Amino acid sequence: MKKTLLSLFALFITTMAFAYYDAEIDGIYYDIVHMGYGQVYAAVSNDGYIKDGAGYSQTEIVIPENITLDGVEYSVNRILSEAFYGCKNLTKITILSSLSIDDNAFYGCESLTAIVWDGEHFSTSGLPNSVESIILGNNVREIGSFSGLDKLTSITIPINVSRIYYKAFANAKNITSIEWNAKRLNSIYGYGDNDDMYTSILPKSVKKIIFGDGVESIFSKFM
Repeated sequence: MKKTLLSLFALFITTMAFAYYDAEIDGIYYDIVHMGYGQVYAAVSNDGYIKDGAGYSQTEIVIPENITLDGVEYSVNRILSEAFYGCKNLTKITILSSLSIDDNAFYGCESLTAIVWDGEHFSTSGLPNSVESIILGNNVREIGSFSGLDKLTSITIPINVSRIYYKAFANAKNITSIEWNAKRLNSIYGYGDNDDMYTSILPKSVKKIIFGDGVESIFSKFM
């Protein structure tokens, strides 16, 4: 009897250890984060599955723009640190929201090589160095960074991008080819209107730039 009670207690404690996330939707765990002034958003949780050390078994996953929990819709704004810890089977992730990614969110995801991003603002911040391919969708309007991915050699700038951060290509040392489809690049943000600061935006590694037929204008001194 004593042994049975101990077993039930251990099961209870184990169950409680898994209960820190607020929702599981399509195999992905989420926390509902309450900020000040009534701001509430959803974040991909680092609790739940990682407690058993197994990690996600999927090879491809999609992070949606919004989730609905108990009839309330929340925007997905963040992927927490170690959210996909040790997910060795993960090869591709599609992100449909302009979210931020904490450091080490994909720690141990050695097989993650492909990113599809269709949120309005894109940055490589938080992405693992294993990434070799990035596909940006037509919802992308702003680009913050292509830096820090040593295996990334080519990129395509989609049609609706109108703003790029002036250090977007800093340390993007292995990009050799750019396909440019952005219709109008109106500004490079980060240093105001001082054109002298915009003289070395593209890395020296770039050898080829292909412009799409729909390109109408590029901000002065970008190239």
